[in-house]
Amino acid sequence: MNTDLPNIILVDDHDLFRDGLKTLLELNNIGKVVAQASNGLEFIELLHHNDADLVLMDIEMPRMNGIEALQKAMEIKPDIKVLAISMFTDHQYYYDMMTSGAKGFVFKTANLEELSNAIRSVLKGGTFFSAALLQEMIIKYRQEKNQTDSQPEIELNSKEIEILTYMVDGLSAKEIADKTNLSPKTVSNYKTLMLEKTGSKNAVSLVVYAIKNQLIEL
Repeated sequence: MNTDLPNIILVDDHDLFRDGLKTLLELNNIGKVVAQASNGLEFIELLHHNDADLVLMDIEMPRMNGIEALQKAMEIKPDIKVLAISMFTDHQYYYDMMTSGAKGFVFKTANLEELSNAIRSVLKGGTFFSAALLQEMIIKYRQEKNQTDSQPEIELNSKEIEILTYMVDGLSAKEIADKTNLSPKTVSNYKTLMLEKTGSKNAVSLVVYAIKNQLIEL
Protein backbone atom coordinates (compact mmCIF):
# COMPACT_ATOMS: atom_id res chain seq x y z
CA MET A 1 0.00 0.00 0.00
CA ASN A 2 1.13 3.57 -0.75
CA THR A 3 2.59 4.96 2.48
CA ASP A 4 1.80 8.53 1.34
CA LEU A 5 -1.93 7.92 1.57
CA PRO A 6 -3.88 10.02 4.09
CA ASN A 7 -4.73 8.37 7.42
CA ILE A 8 -8.48 8.03 7.88
CA ILE A 9 -10.72 7.18 10.85
CA LEU A 10 -14.11 5.60 10.12
CA VAL A 11 -17.01 6.20 12.52
CA ASP A 12 -20.22 4.29 11.81
CA ASP A 13 -22.36 1.87 13.78
CA HIS A 14 -22.68 -0.66 10.94
CA ASP A 15 -19.74 -3.08 10.85
CA LEU A 16 -20.40 -4.21 7.29
CA PHE A 17 -20.51 -0.64 6.02
CA ARG A 18 -17.22 0.22 7.74
CA ASP A 19 -15.54 -2.93 6.44
CA GLY A 20 -16.76 -2.26 2.91
CA LEU A 21 -15.69 1.38 3.04
CA LYS A 22 -12.25 0.44 4.39
CA THR A 23 -11.76 -2.02 1.54
CA LEU A 24 -12.95 0.54 -1.02
CA LEU A 25 -10.62 3.27 0.26
CA GLU A 26 -7.55 1.07 0.49
CA LEU A 27 -7.97 -0.94 -2.72
CA ASN A 28 -8.36 2.28 -4.69
CA ASN A 29 -5.43 4.00 -2.94
CA ILE A 30 -7.64 6.78 -1.61
CA GLY A 31 -6.65 6.46 2.03
CA LYS A 32 -5.41 4.19 4.80
CA VAL A 33 -7.87 3.39 7.58
CA VAL A 34 -5.95 3.65 10.86
CA ALA A 35 -8.85 3.32 13.32
CA GLN A 36 -12.57 2.58 13.48
CA ALA A 37 -15.37 3.35 15.93
CA SER A 38 -18.95 2.13 16.09
CA ASN A 39 -20.31 5.21 17.86
CA GLY A 40 -19.37 8.73 18.87
CA LEU A 41 -18.22 7.77 22.34
CA GLU A 42 -15.75 5.20 21.01
CA PHE A 43 -14.51 7.79 18.53
CA ILE A 44 -13.78 10.36 21.24
CA GLU A 45 -11.91 7.74 23.26
CA LEU A 46 -9.69 6.66 20.35
CA LEU A 47 -9.14 10.24 19.18
CA HIS A 48 -6.81 10.84 22.13
CA HIS A 49 -4.27 8.32 20.83
CA ASN A 50 -4.89 8.25 17.07
CA ASP A 51 -3.81 10.93 14.63
CA ALA A 52 -5.65 11.09 11.35
CA ASP A 53 -5.77 13.39 8.37
CA LEU A 54 -9.51 12.89 7.94
CA VAL A 55 -12.53 11.41 9.73
CA LEU A 56 -15.49 9.93 7.85
CA MET A 57 -18.39 10.01 10.30
CA ASP A 58 -22.04 9.00 10.27
CA ILE A 59 -24.65 11.10 12.05
CA GLU A 60 -27.11 8.67 13.63
CA MET A 61 -25.27 6.34 16.03
CA PRO A 62 -25.99 4.82 19.47
CA ARG A 63 -24.53 6.16 22.73
CA MET A 64 -23.34 9.39 21.10
CA ASN A 65 -24.42 10.67 17.69
CA GLY A 66 -22.20 12.30 15.10
CA ILE A 67 -23.23 15.85 15.94
CA GLU A 68 -22.30 15.57 19.62
CA ALA A 69 -19.16 13.59 18.79
CA LEU A 70 -18.02 16.23 16.32
CA GLN A 71 -18.56 19.02 18.84
CA LYS A 72 -16.47 17.19 21.44
CA ALA A 73 -13.81 16.29 18.85
CA MET A 74 -13.45 19.96 17.91
CA GLU A 75 -12.70 20.75 21.55
CA ILE A 76 -9.95 18.12 21.63
CA LYS A 77 -8.50 18.80 18.17
CA PRO A 78 -9.83 22.08 16.72
CA ASP A 79 -8.11 21.48 13.37
CA ILE A 80 -9.68 18.05 12.83
CA LYS A 81 -11.18 17.50 9.38
CA VAL A 82 -14.48 15.63 9.43
CA LEU A 83 -16.51 14.64 6.40
CA ALA A 84 -20.07 13.65 7.29
CA ILE A 85 -21.34 10.57 5.48
CA SER A 86 -24.95 9.57 6.04
CA MET A 87 -28.30 8.41 4.69
CA PHE A 88 -30.20 11.15 6.51
CA THR A 89 -32.79 13.20 4.62
CA ASP A 90 -33.61 15.58 7.46
CA HIS A 91 -31.97 18.91 6.59
CA GLN A 92 -31.68 19.97 10.22
CA TYR A 93 -29.18 17.14 10.76
CA TYR A 94 -27.08 18.40 7.84
CA TYR A 95 -27.12 21.92 9.21
CA ASP A 96 -26.29 20.87 12.77
CA MET A 97 -23.41 18.69 11.56
CA MET A 98 -21.98 21.41 9.37
CA THR A 99 -22.29 24.24 11.86
CA SER A 100 -20.60 21.98 14.42
CA GLY A 101 -17.48 21.88 12.28
CA ALA A 102 -17.87 19.28 9.51
CA LYS A 103 -16.06 20.22 6.32
CA GLY A 104 -18.62 18.67 4.03
CA PHE A 105 -21.29 16.06 3.49
CA VAL A 106 -21.57 12.99 1.29
CA PHE A 107 -24.49 10.58 1.01
CA LYS A 108 -23.73 6.90 1.55
CA THR A 109 -25.12 6.32 -1.92
CA ALA A 110 -22.28 8.34 -3.48
CA ASN A 111 -20.16 6.63 -6.09
CA LEU A 112 -16.42 6.16 -5.79
CA GLU A 113 -15.59 9.25 -7.83
CA GLU A 114 -17.71 11.55 -5.69
CA LEU A 115 -16.34 10.11 -2.45
CA SER A 116 -12.79 10.46 -3.73
CA ASN A 117 -13.43 14.07 -4.79
CA ALA A 118 -14.94 14.84 -1.39
CA ILE A 119 -11.93 13.46 0.46
CA ARG A 120 -9.48 15.34 -1.77
CA SER A 121 -11.37 18.63 -1.40
CA VAL A 122 -11.47 18.44 2.39
CA LEU A 123 -7.85 17.32 2.74
CA LYS A 124 -6.61 20.26 0.68
CA GLY A 125 -8.53 22.71 2.87
CA GLY A 126 -11.73 23.08 0.86
CA THR A 127 -15.30 21.99 1.50
CA PHE A 128 -17.52 19.47 -0.23
CA PHE A 129 -21.25 19.10 -0.64
CA SER A 130 -22.84 16.10 -2.29
CA ALA A 131 -24.55 17.16 -5.52
CA ALA A 132 -27.68 15.35 -4.33
CA LEU A 133 -27.57 17.26 -1.05
CA LEU A 134 -27.19 20.60 -2.81
CA GLN A 135 -30.21 19.86 -4.96
CA GLU A 136 -32.29 18.91 -1.92
CA MET A 137 -31.20 22.04 -0.08
CA ILE A 138 -31.99 24.29 -3.04
CA ILE A 139 -35.47 22.80 -3.48
CA LYS A 140 -36.23 22.99 0.25
CA TYR A 141 -35.11 26.57 0.71
CA ARG A 142 -36.85 27.78 -2.46
CA GLN A 143 -40.09 26.29 -1.18
CA GLU A 144 -39.59 28.03 2.16
CA LYS A 145 -38.82 31.31 0.41
CA ASN A 146 -41.96 31.04 -1.73
CA GLN A 147 -44.02 30.49 1.41
CA THR A 148 -42.56 33.45 3.31
CA ASP A 149 -41.61 35.70 0.37
CA SER A 150 -38.87 37.12 2.60
CA GLN A 151 -35.63 38.70 1.40
CA PRO A 152 -32.21 38.03 2.96
CA GLU A 153 -31.08 40.76 5.32
CA ILE A 154 -27.47 40.43 4.22
CA GLU A 155 -26.19 41.44 0.80
CA LEU A 156 -22.87 40.25 -0.61
CA ASN A 157 -20.89 42.04 -3.28
CA SER A 158 -19.91 40.44 -6.59
CA LYS A 159 -16.43 39.40 -5.43
CA GLU A 160 -17.81 37.77 -2.28
CA ILE A 161 -20.37 35.86 -4.33
CA GLU A 162 -17.65 34.75 -6.75
CA ILE A 163 -15.54 33.43 -3.86
CA LEU A 164 -18.55 31.70 -2.30
CA THR A 165 -19.35 29.97 -5.58
CA TYR A 166 -15.82 28.55 -5.70
CA MET A 167 -16.18 27.46 -2.07
CA VAL A 168 -19.25 25.43 -3.01
CA ASP A 169 -17.12 23.75 -5.67
CA GLY A 170 -14.71 22.65 -2.92
CA LEU A 171 -11.78 24.87 -3.89
CA SER A 172 -9.18 25.74 -1.28
CA ALA A 173 -8.15 29.33 -0.50
CA LYS A 174 -5.08 28.96 -2.72
CA GLU A 175 -7.12 27.60 -5.62
CA ILE A 176 -9.69 30.39 -5.23
CA ALA A 177 -6.85 32.90 -5.17
CA ASP A 178 -5.56 31.54 -8.48
CA LYS A 179 -9.04 31.76 -10.02
CA THR A 180 -9.72 35.31 -8.83
CA ASN A 181 -6.23 36.80 -9.18
CA LEU A 182 -6.17 37.55 -5.48
CA SER A 183 -3.68 36.48 -2.82
CA PRO A 184 -4.64 33.56 -0.51
CA LYS A 185 -4.54 36.05 2.38
CA THR A 186 -7.02 38.33 0.62
CA VAL A 187 -9.32 35.38 -0.03
CA SER A 188 -9.12 34.45 3.65
CA ASN A 189 -9.94 38.05 4.57
CA TYR A 190 -13.01 37.93 2.34
CA LYS A 191 -14.11 34.70 4.03
CA THR A 192 -13.67 36.26 7.49
CA LEU A 193 -15.71 39.30 6.51
CA MET A 194 -18.48 37.10 5.11
CA LEU A 195 -18.55 35.04 8.30
CA GLU A 196 -18.97 38.24 10.30
CA LYS A 197 -21.63 39.63 7.95
CA THR A 198 -23.76 36.50 8.01
CA GLY A 199 -23.07 35.38 11.58
CA SER A 200 -21.89 32.00 10.28
CA LYS A 201 -19.70 29.81 12.48
CA ASN A 202 -17.48 28.41 9.75
CA ALA A 203 -16.99 28.16 5.99
CA VAL A 204 -19.44 25.31 5.60
CA SER A 205 -22.28 27.06 7.42
CA LEU A 206 -21.50 30.15 5.33
CA VAL A 207 -22.14 28.14 2.18
CA VAL A 208 -25.39 26.82 3.68
CA TYR A 209 -26.43 30.39 4.48
CA ALA A 210 -25.72 31.48 0.91
CA ILE A 211 -27.75 28.61 -0.54
CA LYS A 212 -30.60 29.13 1.92
CA ASN A 213 -30.87 32.79 1.00
CA GLN A 214 -30.25 32.19 -2.72
CA LEU A 215 -27.23 34.48 -2.72
CA ILE A 216 -25.44 32.27 -5.25
CA GLU A 217 -26.53 30.50 -8.42
CA LEU A 218 -25.75 26.79 -8.67
